[in-house]
Amino acid sequence: VTFNFGEENRPERFEGKPKTPVTLISGFLGSGKTSLLKSLLENQDGARIGVVVNDVAAVNIDSQLVRRYESGTVEVTELQNGCVCCSSADDLFTAVQNIVMRSKDYPFQHIVVELSGVGEPQSVKKNWVIGLECAMPVALRTEVKRVVTVVDASTFASDWLDTRMAQERNEAVNHEAHAKKASAGILEDKSGAGLLEVGRLLAEQVEWADVVVVNKLDLASQDEVKATLDLVGVLNSKASICETEFGRASPSTVLPEVPMGLCIAESGSCDGYSWKQTPSELSVEMRIDAHTKAKDIDFKLTKK
Repeated sequence: VTFNFGEENRPERFEGKPKTPVTLISGFLGSGKTSLLKSLLENQDGARIGVVVNDVAAVNIDSQLVRRYESGTVEVTELQNGCVCCSSADDLFTAVQNIVMRSKDYPFQHIVVELSGVGEPQSVKKNWVIGLECAMPVALRTEVKRVVTVVDASTFASDWLDTRMAQERNEAVNHEAHAKKASAGILEDKSGAGLLEVGRLLAEQVEWADVVVVNKLDLASQDEVKATLDLVGVLNSKASICETEFGRASPSTVLPEVPMGLCIAESGSCDGYSWKQTPSELSVEMRIDAHTKAKDIDFKLTKK
């Protein structure tokens, strides 16, 4: 089977070019994924971040973030079916593609994808590999570089030992979500991922993580925190651990390193001049002698 996505998307055009790193945020329902995402948007450390979420309203983007969004610093895309898991790969690819293609001349340095509570990061990563083999434009321009799993320090260990409470929370949230979507005429995902045995899901989300965010320390006792850290260490000894309250974490701790080709300087200076640039404008300032005439000035600008 041969796929043709147009001349500008031929695979050889992307050889040697940097790819925008994609970070998957996973975690069981109520662990604090949305709080972590909101914290990353509020404290970007100067990075341009594209975001794919299940529900834009749930992120509760405040006016400050909206202003950043309007100026091109934050881009938010909401998935049509409200879920990111194995069966919705096409929808996820489309959402990420929309972000990438709208910022080709001034690319985002990170794309963050919030998975649903029952989302399986390994399935999304496999889909990206398949997309690259098929030369899909979004897979040529982006790469899944990091999986971040958020766990609730106050419930993770107990949910692991006895999954009944976690299953009840999952069913309660799913029942409410199903009712809302049914009333809006939205078809539900039929993958059956919500029926996945909770214990195995909790383990797999941690096992596939590069970073585990142990959240809600303010709600957990010392014994609960210790049990959670011990369990995370057993499930994934290679992952780095970030302990947080209210999902507050620095982007430098959670997100991967930005490829050098995507680090675009916004200002600088050299001998006799300084410059600033935006996605649509470049301005250069230099000192000119008061007696210099316009006809004696010759500007030659080149692009590297």
